[in-house]
Amino acid sequence: MNLFRRKQLEITKTKVLALKNKINRIEIKSNKVEIETNKVNNIKIKLNNEISNREDIILKQTEKISKINKKEDIKQEILKLIETENKTNKELKQEIVDIKHICSKASYYRYITEMKKNKEIDSLNINNQEFLYCKK
Repeated sequence: MNLFRRKQLEITKTKVLALKNKINRIEIKSNKVEIETNKVNNIKIKLNNEISNREDIILKQTEKISKINKKEDIKQEILKLIETENKTNKELKQEIVDIKHICSKASYYRYITEMKKNKEIDSLNINNQEFLYCKK
């Protein structure tokens, strides 16, 4: 009987050792999976940062383009108002800046100066009032 128990004990020890080895292999595989998961997560973070950076660049470029379009739109509005009726610079400024709130006062005068420089518009002083007109 003692011999029988020893054999059972040896078999049990062998099974336990096999199970421990299996657990070790599973832990090693689990560690490898964890390492790979960390690598993937790091790559995801880098890609998300890159995407965010590129989105920021695109947003800034879009804002720049929209500012250019806005500037041209404002200048077109100024031309349209000058073409439709005779207005003084002061009246036009009131309509563009104060009533319609299209741009700031400084921007308005900068656009007028730029348009005069580009010979899109000109001015005529009558009784100390500056009238704007299209040169085209």
